Amino acid sequence: KMVLLKKASHIVIDSLERFFLWWGKFVAIHPYPVICTCIIITALSSLGFLRFRMEHHANLLWIPADSAYNVNEDWLELFFKKKERDQIVLFKSENVLTPKALNEMFDIYQRIQRIEVDGKTFDSICATVPIADIFQTKKRKKRQTEIGNDDSNDNATYDYEEYDFWADDYNEYNEDDEIITT
Repeated sequence: KMVLLKKASHIVIDSLERFFLWWGKFVAIHPYPVICTCIIITALSSLGFLRFRMEHHANLLWIPADSAYNVNEDWLELFFKKKERDQIVLFKSENVLTPKALNEMFDIYQRIQRIEVDGKTFDSICATVPIADIFQTKKRKKRQTEIGNDDSNDNATYDYEEYDFWADDYNEYNEDDEIITT
C-alpha cells in the first residue's frame, strides 16, 4: 500500500513541477500578453461592481422580493409614510468622560426634555422603542417530561420549570416597563 501511495504522490508532484516550470518559461518569454490577459480578466470580473449596491432592509435580504410580505410592506410605505425623523447628537471632545463634558451633555438633555410645542412635551412626541425579551424571561414555559427507570415499569410524569440561567443576575429591571423613550 505504501508503495502505491508513494507512486501516486510522485506522479502528482512531478506533474505540478512540470506545469509550473512550463508556466514560468511561458511568462518569461511572453510577459506582455500575460500581463494584458490578467488586466483584461480582472477588468471583466470587476464589471459586476457597476451594479453593486448595499442592502440595509432585512426583509429584502432574507425574504423573496415578490413575497406577499414585501409587496404589502412596499404598499404601506408608499401610501402611509411614517412621520418619524431620526435625530442624533454627537459629542466630540478629547475625552467625553470628563465631568465638564458630562455636565454639558446633561444640560443639553435637560433642555431637550423641556421642549414644549402646542402643549406637547418631548416625551409625548418622541417615538418609543419596544425592548425585546431575548431571554424570554416573561414566557417561562412548563414542560411535561416522562422519566422512566429501566429497573421498574412505572413511569412518572413531572412538571418542571425550565432552568433560568439568568435568574438572579439580570433581574434589576422592572418587568412592567416594556418600552424606553428616546
